[in-house]
Amino acid sequence: MKENKSTYTALDIGTENLTLITARKFNNKIEIIGYAKSKALGFKDGKIEDEKVALNNLKEMVASVERMSSYKITSLTLGISGSHISSLKNSAYIEVKSGEVTQSHIYKVIDEAKLVDSTVINKEILHIIPNEYIIDNEKSVKDPLDMPIEKKLRVNALLIMSEKDAVKKIKKVLSKVISKIDIETVNFSTFVGSSYVLTEEIESDEGVFVDIGGKITNILVYKNGILDTLFHTAIGGNELVKYLAECLDVSKETAEKNLISYGDCLLKGDEEEIKIKDINDNEQILLKSTLIELIAERTKQIFSALKHIMDKKIDDNVFNMFFYGGCIRLKNIMKIADSVFENKKEVPKIEKVIGIKEVVDDCSYINAIGLMLLDRKNNKEYNKTSLKSRIIRWISDAL
Repeated sequence: MKENKSTYTALDIGTENLTLITARKFNNKIEIIGYAKSKALGFKDGKIEDEKVALNNLKEMVASVERMSSYKITSLTLGISGSHISSLKNSAYIEVKSGEVTQSHIYKVIDEAKLVDSTVINKEILHIIPNEYIIDNEKSVKDPLDMPIEKKLRVNALLIMSEKDAVKKIKKVLSKVISKIDIETVNFSTFVGSSYVLTEEIESDEGVFVDIGGKITNILVYKNGILDTLFHTAIGGNELVKYLAECLDVSKETAEKNLISYGDCLLKGDEEEIKIKDINDNEQILLKSTLIELIAERTKQIFSALKHIMDKKIDDNVFNMFFYGGCIRLKNIMKIADSVFENKKEVPKIEKVIGIKEVVDDCSYINAIGLMLLDRKNNKEYNKTSLKSRIIRWISDAL
């Protein structure tokens, strides 16, 4: 098994599935060369529930990706999601001498914004996103570097956090899966995936990203190119599976299997018959058109519920909505979205990534691909700049 520092690996831990991908640089593009997707066995809501089961599950995924790619995984970028992810808007300021805003000033004021009260003492900050800087209580800017200043620099920032214990347990299990593993960063998956698509693929300054997962939907609002708001709701693709199971009197496993095999949101007068087994193991005949009617009905209810929640929390002046996640793979689902939302779009394919078709053409891999590209950026750029950044901060602290 080869070790290669020019490969990039990401692990995305969702509420329903785990995704592991490895890629390498190929002709100015990034080529996916190995992947594994699994039910989140041993996890609940994105957190470790059964350490032994989670450990075995991750070991199998790592072994599968290493066999497929022929490269050994020694480091990765980790992405997490779940209801344990929270956000907080916080402000902070520092006093400075008259002159110009330096990089050291920016570092210091951001560090001050990380100092939150005791109500979030059990939280780990994953990301801090400066929404604006205010110079001398007057001028609001996105980037204050080198601008004239008299005495005060303030930042208004959005903090994305997770439960400390959740992150600690995941790192502990991963250290048992891969000896001496180097976890580059721990991230909120949907933030990384949506940020990359917004800046690199859509090239827009604003948008609402709706990541419909199995158990929850993450909704992120970007304004002026910056994440302004994020929230989640306990509505996901599992609602559709549960509804089918109840209506057809079948197990959730049977409902999900038929959803994958025959799922469609557009009725075409198809009278094809489907054989399924109910919860008592009795075979029954179902018209495919009946299944599609149930899927379309419940899908519209799910979108309507999401719209009701979003209307309460999102300003009308944010126009484009981008949908992705496992649920969006359902055939013709965007036609249902068309009937509920205005200005809605499916997240575009990431053009800079090639390789395994099942991954690059599937929007449920967007977050994992975003994490992998972040891993590449960390390997390529961060190590060069971080030393310089640390020196600046060391000197600043000494002064």
